[in-house]
This record gives sequence, C-alpha cells and structure tokens, in this order.
Amino acid sequence: MDIISRKIFLLTRKLSKAAKAMRPKKEQEAKKTTKSEVNKSDSEFNVMLKIPSFSRQSLLNLSIIFSVIGILSLFMLSFLISPKLVSISSISSLQDGAYVKVAGFAFDIDSNSFKLCDSQVKKNSECISVIVSQGTIPMFLAEGDHIYVTGSVRKFNNRTYIYIQGKDIVLIR
Repeated sequence: MDIISRKIFLLTRKLSKAAKAMRPKKEQEAKKTTKSEVNKSDSEFNVMLKIPSFSRQSLLNLSIIFSVIGILSLFMLSFLISPKLVSISSISSLQDGAYVKVAGFAFDIDSNSFKLCDSQVKKNSECISVIVSQGTIPMFLAEGDHIYVTGSVRKFNNRTYIYIQGKDIVLIR
C-alpha cells in the first residue's frame, strides 16, 4: 500500500510540473507562487483533465456487474470444455488421448480396473476396459451399476481402453 501511495504522489508531482511547463513563461515569471496559488493551479489542472470520480455505490454496482459477467462466462466455458457423451462402440474409432464421457454398466470389477458395457447383459453387449489411475475404484461401485465415466482414450497392443481417475466415476441410479 505504501508503494502505491508513493507512486501516486510521484505521478501527481510530474503532472503538476507538466502543467506548469504548459503555461506561458511570462505568466510564470510575473507570478510569485505561494502555497495557495500552487493548490489552485493543481485543482485547475484536475478540472482540465476531467478525471472521473466514482461514488462508492457506483463502484459497488460496477464490481457486481463484472462479477456476474465473469461467473456467466465461466458457466458457458464449462459447457464448451466438458466432453461429449460417446457410445462404447464408437470409442475404438477415436484417436489416442481423446477426452470422452461414456455411460454404461460396470462388470468384472478389480482393484484398479473394470469393464464398461453398453447393456446390463454382459454376453450380448459391447464392452471396453476402464483402468483407474491414482488409487483404487471407489467403494460404492458394484457389478451391474449404471455409471458415467470421464477419461482419456488409450490404445496399447491393439486394444482400446479408457484411462480415468477414481473421482471420475459417477453413479447413475
């Protein structure tokens, strides 16, 4: 705060010197400046610049408007950034590293992986392996649960799987 007030002081001093330099030299020599005249010239300079001054209420209104605009823009940005829902059958055609959101039913649950299938009957459905990084699968996940999974598509040894973090599993009831 001290640095800011010092910079403001230096700036106003430079501005007052610039205002004095703009006056005709005869006028400067003719007048013997006193403290009151210096203050008067500074106020004339401020009027000449027409520096806007905001009231406390207008600053509050302005900050609220900018806050609401910022929140709305973040809300809209979240819709643009979030991955689109992709079917399990179309995942193999996606490129390695694509960020996707997939819905399905969980089967063959292990400590850090499970299969995500597109129907509740595992035999007649298309499935994809899901590998959980950083920890283990959440305790709430059970065989046959309908879930959303958000993660990146990975391909290794001609197999496609989804690589996620444990927190990226959302249970659908």
